[in-house]
Amino acid sequence: MENKLKKVLQVYRTPLYFGWVLFIGLLTLIPGGVISGVDWNFLSIDKMIHFIMFLVLAFLGANFFININKPFTIFFAISASLIIAVGYGSIIEYTQTFIPKRGFDYADLSANIIGALAGLATFYLYSIKK
Repeated sequence: MENKLKKVLQVYRTPLYFGWVLFIGLLTLIPGGVISGVDWNFLSIDKMIHFIMFLVLAFLGANFFININKPFTIFFAISASLIIAVGYGSIIEYTQTFIPKRGFDYADLSANIIGALAGLATFYLYSIKK
């Protein structure tokens, strides 16, 4: 199973990473109320979604950077992924101020950052197991 996952992550690292970036952008930049019937405040599911989206983003980002050129170290891959994830999360939160029924939320930004850190910790643990 682990070798199969490793192979999928290596072969599809670019479309997985950029596809996930696009997915997050589309999901977070649609006007509020478009996704109806979901109570986003139920047990703070909104924050959990932000956490999970950025956990996956940071993990895929570090995997992308570590594999695009072998001289990159784990430290570089984690640093680059963290900078991009935090920057992307910040830009999205700011951009939401221009979208109807959306707005900047420090709690969402915090969930993004904590999720990214968890994703990078997962990547690090996954990398040292190899």
